[in-house]
Amino acid sequence: MPIKTRLDKVVSLREREAEKKLTVWTDAGRAAKQSELRLRDARIHASADNRKSGAAYEWDVIEMAHRTALVEVRVAEQSVQKARAEEAQARQAHLAAHTQAETMRRVADTRREELQKEEDRIETRKVDDLTSMMFSHRKKA
Repeated sequence: MPIKTRLDKVVSLREREAEKKLTVWTDAGRAAKQSELRLRDARIHASADNRKSGAAYEWDVIEMAHRTALVEVRVAEQSVQKARAEEAQARQAHLAAHTQAETMRRVADTRREELQKEEDRIETRKVDDLTSMMFSHRKKA
């Protein structure tokens, strides 16, 4: 059974924090993918040529719709840039939290090894003391 240290709670907290940051990162990645899909759809819509022969006012309406589609493309591009930036920020936050958790895990493992060595040293000393007592008791008898 591994030796428990006070650092185990800290490790647990850091690991939970890293898991939360991972969830945020995956959500940000999902949002970025959705933004990219909306951008692709907006570009397809904007690139479509809906003009056909007809009255001039129909062409004006079609041209206004095309301008609106181009504005939607620009908005979608900005949304993608923002989503990518948020994803990168979430990634950095996760990596920092993961690094902290890993560092605390290593510190706790080192402390656990030190405690185990100390226990082994104490046990060895007890066995040595008992052996010397038995040896000295046999000499007297």
